[in-house]
Amino acid sequence: MRARIIAPSWDGLGVAGIAAEPGCHAKTVRWWLHRFNMLGVEGLEDRPVAGRPRRITEAELSRIIGLAKQDPQGRLTRREEGELAAEDESGAPGALTNCNPTWFRRSRAGHGGEYENRPGAGGL
Repeated sequence: MRARIIAPSWDGLGVAGIAAEPGCHAKTVRWWLHRFNMLGVEGLEDRPVAGRPRRITEAELSRIIGLAKQDPQGRLTRREEGELAAEDESGAPGALTNCNPTWFRRSRAGHGGEYENRPGAGGL
């Protein structure tokens, strides 16, 4: 998107015209144009993020998200006959024991889940 903001400016297109193409706000266009004018191509790169680096890999995150989208082990379900039954409870015990519940909720929110900032919301 950043290059789609900068390139039309070289053709003399104004901020409003540039903002209409990628569908972003005029303030965003001005911000990227200013950063590009100050720093050149390097200004279009991502800046380092604040905080501690992620402690798990993308593969581990994908596994956790996949597990979160599954029904819990041992969950009661209703069979076709109408009786309640527990599914197989054998699973990977302790698979998520090192996962901070707050981090988990925030990560899940970033992948299409919901995040509620309250104690006990969606904890493991």
